[in-house]
Amino acid sequence: MAKGAIPVGVAHHVPIYSAYSFLDEPARKILEWHTTFWFHDLIVDKVDICGVNYYGQEWISGASVAVTEREEYSDAGRSLYPDGMFLVLQAFHRRYPNTRFMITENGVADEVDLIRPSYMVEHLLALHAAIKSGVDVAGTHVGFAFSFLSFPEIAYPRTATSS
Repeated sequence: MAKGAIPVGVAHHVPIYSAYSFLDEPARKILEWHTTFWFHDLIVDKVDICGVNYYGQEWISGASVAVTEREEYSDAGRSLYPDGMFLVLQAFHRRYPNTRFMITENGVADEVDLIRPSYMVEHLLALHAAIKSGVDVAGTHVGFAFSFLSFPEIAYPRTATSS
């Protein structure tokens, strides 16, 4: 980047996709290819920073997302997986070794703040591990908290009786 130039970046949501069963592996691979790298492959030489929005893991079952009993979920229904942040950053670093990264979104919907403290610490530890392993991270958004303004469905959840 030339001196005085304004850095340009792009961000997108990147979960870790996991197959619910071995039969779901083809769908997982297609979804991962379609949503993880293809767009960034097209623009990698035109941006200075790659922003990563990371919230957790998506379990794929058939053509949809599955909810499993063995996972912990946020109030918004996202599976919590702090190690996934490390894995995502590693995968992007391997594919784009000369790119700087920034965590542009990361947080948890947690109305009673039961899981937020450990969520924050575990994700910061995963970020630290990625940096120590050589991933060039320019920064992170440390908001970590969702508000009712960001996600009104948390404040006003739809029920079977609401219209």
